[in-house]
Amino acid sequence: MSKTVRLPDDVYERVEAHQREGESLVETIDRLAGGRSLRELVGILSDDEAEEMRGYLEDLDKQTQDDLDETAARFTSN
Repeated sequence: MSKTVRLPDDVYERVEAHQREGESLVETIDRLAGGRSLRELVGILSDDEAEEMRGYLEDLDKQTQDDLDETAARFTSN
């Protein structure tokens, strides 16, 4: 089944700007719409799993910031 959708000119132009060579408009819209919605992920982790994930992400953020700080220090100390 297919649907007809009307797009304002400016929206059509933005979609068209993302179109790859040889790609149909439908293929472009499908690619831009992407995979699953984040809303589909709600409830897949238990509270404990979510807390563990938060801790992991916080550690990762801290390590990333430490790495950036160290790199910045090397550039500014010269």
